[in-house]
Amino acid sequence: MYNFHLSDFITRFNNCVLGSKKILYLRYSGYILSILYIFKDRGYISKFTYSSRNMLVIINYINTSPIVSRIVLISKPSRRVYKKVKDLTIRSFYNEFYSTNIGILDTNSAINHKTCGECLFKVYTNV
Repeated sequence: MYNFHLSDFITRFNNCVLGSKKILYLRYSGYILSILYIFKDRGYISKFTYSSRNMLVIINYINTSPIVSRIVLISKPSRRVYKKVKDLTIRSFYNEFYSTNIGILDTNSAINHKTCGECLFKVYTNV
């Protein structure tokens, strides 16, 4: 049994990308579900389904390479990293995700809502 769902999700996602797998199986978590909705909007995954216990994620590929090259965990249970809105910048090769008072947001959404919080992870892309 694991307690840190985010770390498990990132590890499984990175392993699927490194192994060129298209399908990712996860345990259900509402926290991860909110991240998957953003991933779907950004085009990192093509679709996902979930039930009360499990989630199935289809990773998006262009030809034979995945759109996401890797995900790097920033905040951990032993070390939390927080950012202010004035410290946010939009980068072309990665996107950061934040836990805010209005939910989980990526960098673009956090700048548009003028809110920020705990920096969870970075998603590096190949596109």
